[in-house]
Amino acid sequence: MEISYIRNKSQILSHGNIELRKAALEIVEHALTTADPYTAAHNLLQIENDILSIGESHFDLTANQRIFILGGGKATYPIARALEEKLGDRITDGVVICKYGQEGKLSRARLYHASHPIPDEAGFEASRQALSLARETGPGDIVFGCVTGGSSALMPFPVTGVSLKEKQEVNKLLLTCGANIYEINAVRKHLSQIKGGRLAQAVHPKAYLINLTVSDVTGDELDYITDPTVADTSYFEDARATLNKYHLWEKVPASVSKFLKNAGPEKETPKIVDLADHNLHSFILVKKRLCV
Repeated sequence: MEISYIRNKSQILSHGNIELRKAALEIVEHALTTADPYTAAHNLLQIENDILSIGESHFDLTANQRIFILGGGKATYPIARALEEKLGDRITDGVVICKYGQEGKLSRARLYHASHPIPDEAGFEASRQALSLARETGPGDIVFGCVTGGSSALMPFPVTGVSLKEKQEVNKLLLTCGANIYEINAVRKHLSQIKGGRLAQAVHPKAYLINLTVSDVTGDELDYITDPTVADTSYFEDARATLNKYHLWEKVPASVSKFLKNAGPEKETPKIVDLADHNLHSFILVKKRLCV
């Protein structure tokens, strides 16, 4: 009797463990699916009778508009892949920048690979191509901005007078000085011709700029997860404060120090008021709380 009881109890416990493992796997699989940028983008975009629906926004695809993809980041490729599957040959062109090792293929957009977390020449050239394409857009065009985490390194395009090598030096200093992401990006945005809303500013104001992004920042603040394609909330004073706080003025290259000290309001990054006449639509495909 006792042996039988023990055997039955063991079977019950074993069955219970199997059920717990099954439940745990289902939870993990659900979390991975929910946090997958490709799946999220694929599910968000719907096309019916030549009407593109993204959330509550709708865009008529029967107009004689062009469609572009612009972006860079560690989660950008799967979003671009979903866009190509949904829109196919409706897409005119695009520039997508991923980090080395992210293998894949795009048929309508140009796929570039660059270095992360320290920027390199490949990223610089790809960023130049992205900015050039943005400037070619016109009224009624649809531009998908697919900027995700990692774009600060993958999309380097320093201001005139600061070389890529010098930008690399600044990046290394910022990443090792103890500064947080807000302090780091305040500096990087103000040393860039493409970050801090500059890419959005280059897109024609009468085009539709649709941001599809993934958040890796607490608070899901857009200008810290897709900062090239939305208005910037930081100022030169914030960048200067970072260098003051971490005693970096004597460590950064002379060209960087000179630019940040002397830059006036005319060189400030675009704010909400500067992009007020642009058709901007932003969607966070995966929020930070789903990524932890």
